[in-house]
Amino acid sequence: FNMLHARARNIIERCFGRLKGRWAILRSPSYFPIKTHCRIIMACALLHNLILQNMAEDPLASEDGMMQDNMEILEGENDEPEFITHISTSNEWTNFRNTLSQGMYNSYRARGH
Repeated sequence: FNMLHARARNIIERCFGRLKGRWAILRSPSYFPIKTHCRIIMACALLHNLILQNMAEDPLASEDGMMQDNMEILEGENDEPEFITHISTSNEWTNFRNTLSQGMYNSYRARGH
């Protein structure tokens, strides 16, 4: 389980890195509800895939190193830290994570491992 989880996590982190490089809304703190977060991420992923399908050459793919440099500059521009002023308690993310991990484990066991 740990090996599959680590492999999947690496792939997901790489994907989110690519999406964050393309879409600024994914780089900044967001206080939307979970349903809105999911829709924003899905829209960014769909637009990313649409760009890859319809553009002969992706300008961001060739500028990955430059994109990383730009992200570091953007992160360093604002010297004032943003503080979270209100946190509402919710078990929604915990339940989502537990359901996801249980589903992954059940799938793993169903394959005979």
